[in-house]
Amino acid sequence: MGEGDKTPLLCLHGGPGGTSKSYFNLSEISEERPVIMFDQLGSGRSDFHQDTSLLKVEKLRAQVHAVKD
Repeated sequence: MGEGDKTPLLCLHGGPGGTSKSYFNLSEISEERPVIMFDQLGSGRSDFHQDTSLLKVEKLRAQVHAVKD
């Protein structure tokens, strides 16, 4: 959300069952910087899955790094 030229803000919700929905209130700062809302796999607007092997810290860390890069 947003297209400003300042450093982007990456928002991560608090864990399984959480969503990025509450971060939409950051729309005011999105005029000066992009706000990236990340939903953990299986939460919020992310894809649903049944493979619990994907719910590992190292997998989540890799996903966050991919978004950051």
